Amino acid sequence: MGWYNKQVAKIKENNPQGFWSKKLANITEKRNRQMRDAVNKTAKLVVNHCLKYRIGRIIFGWNKGQKDGINIGAKNNQKFVQIPTAKLKEGIKDMLCELKGIEFVETEESYYIKPKTVY
Repeated sequence: MGWYNKQVAKIKENNPQGFWSKKLANITEKRNRQMRDAVNKTAKLVVNHCLKYRIGRIIFGWNKGQKDGINIGAKNNQKFVQIPTAKLKEGIKDMLCELKGIEFVETEESYYIKPKTVY
């Protein structure tokens, strides 16, 4: 997805702030389709893995604002911040877990308490 930022920067160069064009709309739509496809494939991969190995619970570590103010270098920041983790979480939770009967647990990553086992 690194091509997207370079293309946008090149097109917006020497244009006023807020500039938008048909070309920008096209590459943005292409990127959005690619991201949506990647999220759907990743969610399906996770759930299929759980079904194959009879895993009945997915625990998703989620910290609100986890990407805000991250400092892992300019290029890594740019790549990491664009990963749609909220969409991945929703894809796993809504589309696949509910349909396949896999329990979905969302927890703040740093404070996970193991739920009681029910037999």
